[in-house]
Amino acid sequence: MTSRTKAKRVKLIEVVGKKVLNEKGFLRLWKVKLRNRYADGSSSREYHCDMVHRKGTDSVAIIPYFFNKKGDLNIYLNRGIRPAIYFRKILRTTVPDRIENLYNYEAMAGSIEEDDKGGKDLIARAREEIIEELGYRAKRNQFEKLGAGFYPSHGQSSEKIHLLALLVRPEERMEACGDGSVNEGDSLIVVLEAKKILRMCEKGMIEDPKIEIGVSRLCKKLRYS
Repeated sequence: MTSRTKAKRVKLIEVVGKKVLNEKGFLRLWKVKLRNRYADGSSSREYHCDMVHRKGTDSVAIIPYFFNKKGDLNIYLNRGIRPAIYFRKILRTTVPDRIENLYNYEAMAGSIEEDDKGGKDLIARAREEIIEELGYRAKRNQFEKLGAGFYPSHGQSSEKIHLLALLVRPEERMEACGDGSVNEGDSLIVVLEAKKILRMCEKGMIEDPKIEIGVSRLCKKLRYS
């Protein structure tokens, strides 16, 4: 058995065979046969891998915030309906869920479209999502980057999530129009203080990593401890 400390250096991954399921759908499943090529010219044995690609590959998540009169950092979140999580109750899970997965806290976010390119299109997509989900018309220069993007499930999915923050004037909000889908229409908008959000994340009351990462980075950026 070869020690991992003496593993060969992988130079590239070679596709030996590929089958694409749901090729024109929102989520595409690639069932591939792969082989690793090493720097010394040798190769690994062939192995199978399933991977999921979103239609636009990546997504953007926004942390809208404001300070109240007491100086508390408040964050707008969604409480949305996600059928995939809801139906965990019929699956065999190693650790039982601590909360009912009907309404789930989540960051305001949206998928990047296939023709979106570069930072300007990313901001434009974020602006549209905030209009739909929060009813707030923000200017492009109001969005702030919250560090680099991250992969929420890099073992199975190629999706990268890009994080932005947005300082909001609550009095300028209008009614959110939504995107026309049933579950976005049934979602709720809530406001929670930042430190409370992070405590809820630690206790498993909030389980969206976009929220924990985004709020943590925002607190650090604003020096809000």
